[in-house]
Amino acid sequence: MDEPRNAAFLGGLPIAADPTTIDRVLTELWGPASDTEHGASRLALGTIVIGAEERDAAVVEGYCQRLAAVYPCRMIVVLVGDEPELRATIQATCRPATEGGPLVCGETIVLRTRLADEQRLPGIILPLLLPDVLATLWWCLRQAPTQVARTEVLPLIDRLLVDSNSSEASLELLALQAEWPATADLTWFAQRSWREAVAQLFDAEPAASAEVDRLAIITASRHQPGAVEAALLGGWAAGQLGWKPAHRAGDGHSTWRRPDGSTGHVDLTWNGQQVPRNSCAVQALTLSADSGEWVWRVSQHDGPHTSLALEARRNGISQVPRLLPLDVLDPVDEVLAALERPLRNDTRTRTARYASWLLGG
Repeated sequence: MDEPRNAAFLGGLPIAADPTTIDRVLTELWGPASDTEHGASRLALGTIVIGAEERDAAVVEGYCQRLAAVYPCRMIVVLVGDEPELRATIQATCRPATEGGPLVCGETIVLRTRLADEQRLPGIILPLLLPDVLATLWWCLRQAPTQVARTEVLPLIDRLLVDSNSSEASLELLALQAEWPATADLTWFAQRSWREAVAQLFDAEPAASAEVDRLAIITASRHQPGAVEAALLGGWAAGQLGWKPAHRAGDGHSTWRRPDGSTGHVDLTWNGQQVPRNSCAVQALTLSADSGEWVWRVSQHDGPHTSLALEARRNGISQVPRLLPLDVLDPVDEVLAALERPLRNDTRTRTARYASWLLGG
């Protein structure tokens, strides 16, 4: 393998490769890189397959660079566009050496194709999955996974990542999480601060949660991103209270069966506010008892830093509100959070099922 080509590879420049001989070319490129004079160490903590549209190539490239900086791995990026034939490039993704040590490098394989040729992809992608490490499929396409992806790729993938909040197929992605329990919805990780805030209210008055019979969520829009965020948060809170879906009345109202057999109510309402990209669409969540004894509220608080305000009122007497930080995560933060969690989570799966029901699925 010639030196200029190897240097270009280690420098992060894409090298064209025959899609059917990618592993062999990588072996040839990495051979000289292992020499001490090159100062590069190959490392793969896992395999991440990213499915995206060609028009999002620049955004996905940014994702790959950020992931490589903290999670050295083999990334296989499949860009779906109008390419007349399948094309492949490979490049090293290295993070700077520390204290004079060698560069730590993963690798990125980019496949450009068109949807009509997807039948060829499993035969190319699956042999590239590294053994003995977890394989993750991050589905960034606006449509739900195709039949080919579901039947030929997913069975050999350890973890599927979707984002029901940014897809045109939200209901399908929520339903998919029940079908594939090792699926993680990135919106779940984006709502961590909200769940922690509600959990603090439960922890402060554990007996009072049994009195709650009404859950109300205000969000920016009845469409994306507001609807999915509201449904996921509402589905989680109802599940934590032990409620089961009963009847969906429309206009965001639904009734649920509480553990004692009585009726609980969930109301999703919309205030029409504009929400910047990667901002939280949920404005407030209120838990209350029809008896009027308890009212708990978590809401976004405007200030120098985005935060959540926790308020509690018992028998008409308000407690001093508290502020908690509201972590706003971007997609890469959410992926990294997912990679740190167990593959399966029963609460996460139940939440997706309830959210799908709330949205009419």
